[in-house]
Amino acid sequence: MFYYYDGLVGTLSSQSVHPAGMVISNVDLDTEFGVFMKDGERCLILDMEDAHTANLCKYDLLVLKTVQVIRDTCRYIGERYPQTYQMDFADPNVWEDMVKSHVGLFQFEAKHSFDNLKKFQPHSVDDITLVTAAIRPSGASYRDELLARHAHHNGSTLIDEILKDNYGYLVYQEDVLQILMRACGLDGSTSDSVRRGIAKKKMDILEQYLPAILDGYCSNSDKPREEAEDEAREILQVIEDASSYMFGRNHALGYSLLTWYTAYYRCYHPLEFITSFLNNAANDEDILNGTILAKQKGIQIVNPKFGVSRGDYFFDKETSRIAKGLKSIKYIGEAVAEEMYRLSQENTYDHFSDLLYNIATKTTLDSRQLDILIKIDFFSDFGNQRELFAINNVFVFFKQGSAKQIRKDLVDGTQFEEAVRRHSTDRKKDGTEAKSYTLTDPMAIVRECEDEVKKVGMSDLSLVLKARNFMEAMGYPGYFTGQEQDRNKLYVKDVFPVKRRSDGEVFAYNVLTFSLGSGIESSMTIMKKAYDTDPVKKDDIIVCKRWHRDKSWFRMDDYTHYIA
Repeated sequence: MFYYYDGLVGTLSSQSVHPAGMVISNVDLDTEFGVFMKDGERCLILDMEDAHTANLCKYDLLVLKTVQVIRDTCRYIGERYPQTYQMDFADPNVWEDMVKSHVGLFQFEAKHSFDNLKKFQPHSVDDITLVTAAIRPSGASYRDELLARHAHHNGSTLIDEILKDNYGYLVYQEDVLQILMRACGLDGSTSDSVRRGIAKKKMDILEQYLPAILDGYCSNSDKPREEAEDEAREILQVIEDASSYMFGRNHALGYSLLTWYTAYYRCYHPLEFITSFLNNAANDEDILNGTILAKQKGIQIVNPKFGVSRGDYFFDKETSRIAKGLKSIKYIGEAVAEEMYRLSQENTYDHFSDLLYNIATKTTLDSRQLDILIKIDFFSDFGNQRELFAINNVFVFFKQGSAKQIRKDLVDGTQFEEAVRRHSTDRKKDGTEAKSYTLTDPMAIVRECEDEVKKVGMSDLSLVLKARNFMEAMGYPGYFTGQEQDRNKLYVKDVFPVKRRSDGEVFAYNVLTFSLGSGIESSMTIMKKAYDTDPVKKDDIIVCKRWHRDKSWFRMDDYTHYIA
């Protein structure tokens, strides 16, 4: 029986759970409608449309990254999450700053949506709400006119009155309800059923209520029946045309408040906002956009830095810079990151060797992790990479500051001999000369040896080697100097051939690059003739000598491989 029953049209054969829907009810759902258990949760047996038909109240509980960005920004500032009554939504500084950049601006981070917002030049949350709804598919027919603030007249004073706050356009789901209720005389529940039916192309619902709609509209119109009925059908057609993914005003308004919050914190607390934005980044594009916004706000984003970095991105208000977090580094986790940050906050270091001693005695950082941190310039405030490796070698040579004795033949004749002699003795108990020095203050020796290393004035590692060290440590190209003269030095992330559609022949190469001067990623095209003369491969470093923009793409006309 069940075998044949499953073959009947319309038979339900599977169950799934709405990812965000929650029904709120004042009746016992178990006995009134029935529930089933799914992964330990009680789930309503009705589907979404049946729940609407039964007049149950359904909430969609969505997780928004933007709310997390705002929350973390407030946490960095030391404030509570904002309440609407606390905000000055007329603040001209926020409105002026809002249209300067799309980055971090909720709903308007894409170029198309931001261009529409900029065209409308919003000055109120209602303005944002209108643009939010208008950029949805349902706004295609009226969007340009609305964004130009051109008022529309519908041929009916009642309809114009209903839509007066929208420049005369049918924008929100609530507008449909108001027309069906005020102009056509339907009750609220029926109006919502008709609206849903039109939106989901279930025209049988519209046909069911069409006589009542026409009668109601004609009774509220001062025009002859035939003319009023034609007008009503035209309005229903407008509703049908506009119902594709139409926003509710309450939905659009809630989103618009978040848009304004992001604009507010971006305007007044850019350091904290950008830090939060980067820590909540969903992909590489978010990281790039956050970096661009920081540059626009005059904030420097630096690679992981001792004294600033924690596990995630963290900011330093005194220097107005944001440092990348240590958790992004291979083999280094949250615990080590916090240990290193705590050392920086609890101590002041005049010598790198003192920091090395505390690292050895107060943290879980191992030699491999230390090597990585030196290679990415984490300790650059103490010297360049070549100097720091030399100092660490001295520190290790003296057994991390705990050496008791050192053979003379390892020290005598070196630049460190005098330092060792000042803090040791070479006499045995009987007064005769020993073959080793007995150290009285090994850390004092290490500090003086560090001073000797610094006096030499060692040159730093080459830009190529440092960039590749960073790539090896982090797993992605990210080393940059922040120097204007290095902007045209490009780390090659990847290379792709570009083929003609007509014959499939390669005519150019698309090169993804990372600037060692600015840290900005870009895509450059190299024509095949130039490429064949000097091929470029992944992990190369090239110098862009000349380029030009060709419509939407950038063409590199002249380049050379960088030689340190």
